[in-house]
Amino acid sequence: MAASSSKYDIIIIRAGIAGSVLASRLHSSLPHLSILLIEAGPDASSNPLMTDIKNAFAVVNLDYHSPLYTQSTSSSGRVYPLRERVQAAWEAAGVKYIKDADGGSPQGIAELLENLNDRKRMVILLLSGIGPAEDLKSHGIKQVVESSYMGENLHGHMCVSQWWQLRNPEQGLSVGSPNFNTQLLEKGFSGDWVITRTVPHGGLKKALTADEGQVDDQHPLLYPPRSHTESFLVYVAGNPSDPVVILDGMHITTTVMGMLPASRGTVKLASTDPATPPLIDNNYYATEADRFVMRSGLRKVLQVMIETEERRAMVKREAVAVGMKALSLASSNEEVDELIRARRSVLPLPIASHIQACVYALAEQAADIIIQGRKGQK
Repeated sequence: MAASSSKYDIIIIRAGIAGSVLASRLHSSLPHLSILLIEAGPDASSNPLMTDIKNAFAVVNLDYHSPLYTQSTSSSGRVYPLRERVQAAWEAAGVKYIKDADGGSPQGIAELLENLNDRKRMVILLLSGIGPAEDLKSHGIKQVVESSYMGENLHGHMCVSQWWQLRNPEQGLSVGSPNFNTQLLEKGFSGDWVITRTVPHGGLKKALTADEGQVDDQHPLLYPPRSHTESFLVYVAGNPSDPVVILDGMHITTTVMGMLPASRGTVKLASTDPATPPLIDNNYYATEADRFVMRSGLRKVLQVMIETEERRAMVKREAVAVGMKALSLASSNEEVDELIRARRSVLPLPIASHIQACVYALAEQAADIIIQGRKGQK
């Protein structure tokens, strides 16, 4: 797809999800154009970190390019020992079971779907002279295209995890136990369910009013009922500090993710050296709306893991750092916020989902716009 000359009609920075789709569509419809697709990293499809699912937790920093496939836990034949208990615990907390999370009503507990298998792009654009004049000038970069919003509007799905001590770890319920069926890991991730929920309307409206002034019931975060949080429980636990959780099969992990963040951050150049990491301010948890959503998600997890009968058969207690008190349903907002600030991890508007399908669609739309524009120039 790349021509042998050093001049190109179209340059696409990074393949990712969208870049490869865009390059393929443009090449198919406009074969006379010279198209350059820039991507770093080797083909890691044969790397043992990619081919053996037991190495899944070591691939976080691996730069790779290989096919992705989607599957549910049951379709791969996995049956984890705690599957039915986890489902029953969520249902006991008032979360309904939904057979098909893609059926138009995703709020509830459904089977986990997984992919088996930014910011550098923004840095390249800024270094190329595309961005706010003042920021570019401070680094001695000549502005080519005015884009005052370049580097703004950064947002992401913030996650908060908790670790829970198992009541009967000798039964091989979690990864790391000598009795855990490691063959399950050869087929996919160590979890069964994903829980998608909205949050209480009145509380969110009050939080939005604190952020934005008076809002009505038609606010886009209020109507229709949105999928504000995603939660899941996985049969594996490990954490380097605060608290230290060893991967020994003694714990499981719950995670809450905020799906529609209102907070916005920035990405700015640190220098003109492309290898220098940019200055990133995620600005997580900066709005009252985000704080209300995450508190609501964590309180629902606490209800499941503290109050239900099913929980009592699964876990003893939450694992917490030395000197830190485990959360309860009576914990104050300030206590919940302290946990969130200690454990948070890392489109024009965020979407209440994982973004792969949306990015594919945006790439298709971008290709259509470019193709029509090019054909109109003839």
